[in-house]
Amino acid sequence: MSIKGFTVGAIALAAVAFAANTNAATDTGTADATVIQPITITADQSLSFGKFVKGATGGTVVLTTAGARTATGDVVLSTAGAFESAGIFTVTGETDSTFSITVPATVTLTEAGTSTTMEITTFSDLDGSTAMTTAAGNVTGGTLTGGTQTLYVGGELAVGATQVSADYTGTYDVTVEYN
Repeated sequence: MSIKGFTVGAIALAAVAFAANTNAATDTGTADATVIQPITITADQSLSFGKFVKGATGGTVVLTTAGARTATGDVVLSTAGAFESAGIFTVTGETDSTFSITVPATVTLTEAGTSTTMEITTFSDLDGSTAMTTAAGNVTGGTLTGGTQTLYVGGELAVGATQVSADYTGTYDVTVEYN
């Protein structure tokens, strides 16, 4: 091959390479990230139905989200050291963020050392002064106005006619999550 043929071939190859690069383009994208305050929930007050007598046929003890209680059936409420209270939780997080709330529909209380139980049907709200009752159900979300929100939990405790006289305890999980 002659130098002339080699030169023509190299020029043609360079022209093809240059032509291919004329279709390329570059732009610069941006990236960002935002770190927010974690959402937390703190149990401030226990859900407590206080003391009562079951009676011959049983019934229920209803505890409103405002902490007021009533009885149905032949359950008799005791005022001697009763100390009933709605469950109270404080949710904290990013100011003005919305969040979801999950409260279990039922909670089981068990007599220590036995399998004897009572069941609570729960209900909750974000304004304990409204005295929410079972007809309302559970609240499913809220807003962290000023970075906090209070959650109130009440319930209806089923008391059987054969309920054993004893102390009953249980736990329940309340979950909150940013929307």
